Amino acid sequence: MRFKYLFSTRVDRGRQCKIKQDKSGNHLDTIDSSSENVNVNVNGEVFERVARSSRTFRESMECILKTKHTYSELDSLNGKLEIAILSFEDHTHNIVSEMLCSDNKYKIVIFTITSDLIEFLNGEVIPDLIIIDTEQNKIQCKELFLTIRNLYSRAELPVLLLASSSFNDVIVDSLDAGANDYILAPFQQLELIYRISTLLSNRKNFRSYIDAKQNQLILQEVFPDHVIRNFKSGNTCFTETHEQVVILFCDICSFTDLSSTWPIEKTVQMLNKMFSSFDEATLVHNVFKVETIGDAYMIVCGHELDKGTIKTKTNSKNVKTMIKVGLDMLSIVALMNGQYEGKLDVRIGIHAGPAYSGIIGKVRPRYNFFGDTVNVASRMESSGFCGCLQISEAAYHHLPDCEKASFLKLESRHIKGKGLMGTYVHKQGRVQNIPSSLMFAKK
Repeated sequence: MRFKYLFSTRVDRGRQCKIKQDKSGNHLDTIDSSSENVNVNVNGEVFERVARSSRTFRESMECILKTKHTYSELDSLNGKLEIAILSFEDHTHNIVSEMLCSDNKYKIVIFTITSDLIEFLNGEVIPDLIIIDTEQNKIQCKELFLTIRNLYSRAELPVLLLASSSFNDVIVDSLDAGANDYILAPFQQLELIYRISTLLSNRKNFRSYIDAKQNQLILQEVFPDHVIRNFKSGNTCFTETHEQVVILFCDICSFTDLSSTWPIEKTVQMLNKMFSSFDEATLVHNVFKVETIGDAYMIVCGHELDKGTIKTKTNSKNVKTMIKVGLDMLSIVALMNGQYEGKLDVRIGIHAGPAYSGIIGKVRPRYNFFGDTVNVASRMESSGFCGCLQISEAAYHHLPDCEKASFLKLESRHIKGKGLMGTYVHKQGRVQNIPSSLMFAKK
């Protein structure tokens, strides 16, 4: 019979144990980097996407950070470790308690009924370790361990088995069902403390792994992967040149007036709901959110790096992707309007061209983009019209003819800081907000 052991001191003792899914089905592995299909609903339409190499922060943390706090983590000032003992014989738990209490490091909680222990484990705080004496209740032993492992993995909550024979079938069944280690009677104090210390050390390593993974996920929500790699290599100040990127700016129309008349709670709630929905759209289309400043939202695509080399993605594909994101944003705002007296509207601007990026600052550093392309994208938004998506001629010319037919050409006009520029507005926007004098031709 083959078993999968995690952090076991008895089995595969010279090997480095890895965090894997145990036999009881407890998911302890690293975040699954394989692709997965995710459905995201925007304006009644279901968009199918392939998730990024790592899941979203929320999904990932739900996957790997299911562990409840232990007694020692909440009672850090006391410094004691809580050990729950399930024993059906007073003599056994008295001996174990005496051995452990002499160290003054442990708080002992004794149970004589299995159901009481399970109820205890369903509480808000769990013990650091469980010791189970199965000699008086061999029949329910395997079921007990399976019940515990349905609640917590071997790494989250280690269990030490007290046994009287190394060849007892109970030991084999218990290890198979979820015990981390066992110790044979008669118990020696040093051996008992050593085994407990080893199990607790393994659990601490697991928590360190979880903390490191959590930090990694937080970084991935703020910086692209190649920037994180630069950080890890000690390169915290660097710039990058991008031959072609597509940048989108979105801004709420008349936000100053809204925020001055609405209660601050309503304003913050609206911004959070809108931008969180925008975040979902960026995940759907796999574009990078750069920042939000007040009511402004900035995203970019086409900048991806892989080991220092720009990925080969056509400009046409990047522009088409960004237009889809912009249309989703218009749909999101239209849906929200019913809850906000129809007062919500946004302007969206898109431009394509070369840009630079880099890390700015040492305290809470930011990854940002610079260059004329950023300025023009911002002007496409500020010179746009409420409820409309406006793109520059540079972005328009990257589109295939079939996509160009979805846009209306506007008369060339003066764009602040750029002079005369021709622009195009998507037909799905609220084109009735555009002055008739700017309508040039329909294509």
